[in-house]
Amino acid sequence: MDRSEKLEMLRNLDERELTRRFLVPLFSEGMGFRNIQYTHGALEFGKDIIYYGEDPFGNRKYTGVQVKAIDITTRDTDTIFRQINEAFGGPFTDSDGKPKDLDEFVLITSGEFTVNAKESLSRSLKSAHLLRNVTLIDGNNLLELLDRYLPSAFWDQYDYFSRYFRKMKEEFETIVDVTAIGQKEPVPLEEIYVSLKLSKERAILREKEIDRGIDKDIGEGTDRQIDKERWHIEEPRRREQIFDSDDIVKKFDKVVIVGAPGSGKTTLLKHLTLKFCKENLEKQERITVPVLVPLKLFLESGKNLLEYAEEVFEHFDFPKAKDFIEKDLKDGRCVLLFDGFDELVTLEKQQVVASKIEEFIQTCNKNRFIVTSRIAGYHNELKGFEKLEVMEFDDHQIEQFIQNW
Repeated sequence: MDRSEKLEMLRNLDERELTRRFLVPLFSEGMGFRNIQYTHGALEFGKDIIYYGEDPFGNRKYTGVQVKAIDITTRDTDTIFRQINEAFGGPFTDSDGKPKDLDEFVLITSGEFTVNAKESLSRSLKSAHLLRNVTLIDGNNLLELLDRYLPSAFWDQYDYFSRYFRKMKEEFETIVDVTAIGQKEPVPLEEIYVSLKLSKERAILREKEIDRGIDKDIGEGTDRQIDKERWHIEEPRRREQIFDSDDIVKKFDKVVIVGAPGSGKTTLLKHLTLKFCKENLEKQERITVPVLVPLKLFLESGKNLLEYAEEVFEHFDFPKAKDFIEKDLKDGRCVLLFDGFDELVTLEKQQVVASKIEEFIQTCNKNRFIVTSRIAGYHNELKGFEKLEVMEFDDHQIEQFIQNW
């Protein structure tokens, strides 16, 4: 969400919504002021919010805040000046039950102050000896305060994705069905997960030296000894590259992960999804948006990939997400995780799905794509995808897995 989008959002709120959703959290959670009183509409005498802070000596300094959701022009200044006078002249009751007077006043608008309005109001405040006690904050100043003291404000209120990430994280962070191994309680995935190793075979050319010693001249009927000559031919051989499963998103835009049944392919996708969700929630920013697509259900739905992605978002507590999904797909923020290519069973169904994925990639090629399949169920149907194979656990991984359990 860029600066202009944030400003537009602030300016589309009325005074009440602006105060409750942004200003009260800013003063209390962000800036650490105390005893926040929201008095709007309750005979506030120009004070929509009242709070106090303490100076280095522990003395309380009370501040009143008036909230506007308009562009302030010269025609507004007389009314605003009268309200500021009322705020300073009207005592209020603190939590200790004793009447208090304001020490400072803040006028906040989500809009702008015209130059003439600011000058006019400053002259009036100066004549009443209040100029030093009043701070004027427009939409740009407010945005700077929010970004500095409460960066989560727009995440919580606008970034609808927070619910999506939290719901997905909640669903994937535990393994529920572990009764087969005598475990009754759900097990946290990340506590037992061991990162997989993935291999990629690639052909390279190897030079081979051949000795040639005697050459027969059949036409002459005689043998001719020639100098021994060494010459080279090239023959193919295989070399294996090893990758850590956590790194594949950084190294490959399009990859198919194949493995034996029970080798951990689906668990890997859940692990990656959980990792992305945690990263987004911790940084309060959409860095990577995971979209998990079980291919068997996708095919049965009869939908295209964008339509099915909407269904995925709705399942994870984010309904009517089409516009937002399209924007993030266009920006390349998504990683699409396609699970169970082999579960499509027939070659015809696999070709249909492969065609849909390739068609989708043509319009959304900035994103990343990961597909899983059993080894026997994938025969390079997806063009342009690297193929990696899940390796068996080595001794170190086995030991780590046992220790985790």
